[in-house]
Amino acid sequence: MNSYTLTPKLSIELAIDNIFKKIFTDTYFVPRDYSLFKTALTHKSISSTNNYEILECLGDGYLKGFIISAILQVYPNANEGFINDARCTLEGTNTFSYLLNHEFYELIELIKVNENIKNNKELFKSVKEDVFEAIVGALVMYVNNKRHNLLYKISSWIGLLRAFIGEKKAGIVIANAATFVGLGDLTD
Repeated sequence: MNSYTLTPKLSIELAIDNIFKKIFTDTYFVPRDYSLFKTALTHKSISSTNNYEILECLGDGYLKGFIISAILQVYPNANEGFINDARCTLEGTNTFSYLLNHEFYELIELIKVNENIKNNKELFKSVKEDVFEAIVGALVMYVNNKRHNLLYKISSWIGLLRAFIGEKKAGIVIANAATFVGLGDLTD
């Protein structure tokens, strides 16, 4: 007999509830319908008609705004060129895959994708970026559809991005070609 207990696989419902708890910290709000989130976790290799592509497009648009807002909170006097460069850098440097791996890691095993893609590190990293955007799209769409007027609460994601930008600015987090980010010099 083994001396350990296996942890049961996390359900999509529980994983999404956990995300809602992280985002809506001061309001009890969890979804009653998980269909959008199930779609947000489904790659087109599994379903050609019920996959995350539309939600990814929606999430991508909202994330652009969230990122710009986060940049402006850290750099309030930034000009348009700096804001655009910083936004493009954050969008193009695996930030969403990093956030999915570290903040919403419970979703990774729930992604429905062809095993060949899942076993290809670079392809799966791209899928994780897409899924992060699709989850944002599903969240925005769900909140809008339910008319809970909680859309502004999604701005807590801005706080997460702002903290990440601040850590980079302070040198706590530095670029690392192998792992995207590394720990900076903390001796000062």
